[in-house]
Amino acid sequence: MRFRAESRLAHREEMKSAILDYFETAQRLQGELDARERGETPENLKPLIERVWLAEKRVEIICSDVLRDRVIAHARGLHDVVRDPATYPDWWAHCQLLQCELLSQAKMEIARDHDW
Repeated sequence: MRFRAESRLAHREEMKSAILDYFETAQRLQGELDARERGETPENLKPLIERVWLAEKRVEIICSDVLRDRVIAHARGLHDVVRDPATYPDWWAHCQLLQCELLSQAKMEIARDHDW
């Protein structure tokens, strides 16, 4: 019983770490998208979107299918605005709901893996 509780706690911590890493990585990209939207020259977005992809894969490996779908949708939304700024001049309008859904599901996943 104790081993199972410790295992659940370890998985929860690993999941939290992966989710936070994804959000931190996405935030770096979003900061550059903000700069682009303001007419500034952002840094090269390709390495940033590649890091988002890697962080996404880490979440996919350890989380539920529902959270996986949310993180894929959010990463795809970011990829869309990086690739096609003419279609998505307001990147946040395209990604806001995706990010809210992802955050909501992430909170549920973390709470579910813990005996509150």
